[in-house]
Amino acid sequence: MSKKILVINSNPAKESFGRALAEAYAAGAKEAGAEVQLLHLIDLKFDPILWGGDKSTQEMEPDLIKAQELIKWTDHLVIVVPVWWANVPALLKGFIDRVFTVGWAYKFTGPNKWAKYLTKKTSYFIITTGGPALYYRFLLRNPIAKFLGRDVLGFCGFGKYGSTIIGGLVDATPGKCKEKLKKIKNLGRKQT
Repeated sequence: MSKKILVINSNPAKESFGRALAEAYAAGAKEAGAEVQLLHLIDLKFDPILWGGDKSTQEMEPDLIKAQELIKWTDHLVIVVPVWWANVPALLKGFIDRVFTVGWAYKFTGPNKWAKYLTKKTSYFIITTGGPALYYRFLLRNPIAKFLGRDVLGFCGFGKYGSTIIGGLVDATPGKCKEKLKKIKNLGRKQT
């Protein structure tokens, strides 16, 4: 049975290096025999604000229902995310708030206890930054990977996570960008 992989591009620009990276990873995974679905958050239609917090009865838009179905379906979730002020873009945070809901992703069962509904899944994050990758990984200690892998997905039941940081994009040459795309396509082949 082939591995099911969902790739989410969280860059809010229609044309971005993040989009190209997501598509390169998806292409590599498909070439290696995986079933792959690709979501570009900017193409989805939804209100990113969870009005009323986690007790909200806010109606789910069709694109969010489809996203939940894909997250349930996947074995391995890959999120391509740019670093904005050492964190994720508001579009990704809004997507998380609206999709990973109480009763669907987890449920509190008592004081300091909860059921995790998204188990037997892994995740990987392709993080892009204008600054040096080493600065983000070692000085800032890779806060996006911790936030997504441990605090969001891990809380909901996902297991192992990992990340690749692609830095120095502010002054990256076309040749460097092409080299990074090739690396990510190869990563997609290896993670199947």
